[in-house]
This record gives sequence, C-alpha cells and structure tokens, in this order.
Amino acid sequence: MTHEPYKENGISILLLKKILFIMGIVFLLSFVKIYISSQIYYTSKIVNDLQQDVTVLRAEKKMLEHNIEALRFKTEVVDVEIKSSLEPPLAVKAN
Repeated sequence: MTHEPYKENGISILLLKKILFIMGIVFLLSFVKIYISSQIYYTSKIVNDLQQDVTVLRAEKKMLEHNIEALRFKTEVVDVEIKSSLEPPLAVKAN
C-alpha cells in the first residue's frame, strides 16, 4: 500500500493540497504583477503630465523674456526721446 491516505480518481489529498498551494502562489504573484503594473501606469501618467507642464512653462518663460526685452528697448527709446526734448535747442549762429 501507499503512504497517501485517500485516493479518488487517482488524486490524493496531498497532491490536491500541493495543487491548491501552487495555484495560490500563482494567484498571489499575478495580483502583485497587476498591482505593480497599474502603479507604474498611473505614475507614468503623472510624470507625463508634469513633463507637459514643464514644456509649457519653458515656452512661456521664453515668451516673457522676449516681452521683457522688447519693453526694455521701448523704454530706452522713450528715454532718449524725452532727454532730447528736454535739452535746449542748439543755438544757430546767424551770419
């Protein structure tokens, strides 16, 4: 006789326990894999959104720097015009 206590249709209790244990491990590993994959997906979505924000902010920074430079130039031109209007006109010598 064998050491296996109960057999029905060729499957013993010990073999059934082993199968259930292996199925439990497979289920657990599958759950962990799905959880990690979903976390990676959602984290990558957040990173992608942040990268888009960075790109938009860099473009906005360049535009603002350009506007500042244009305003500086305009201010310098206006300052020169104001200074030239405040200076007394040059005396023209009459012959």
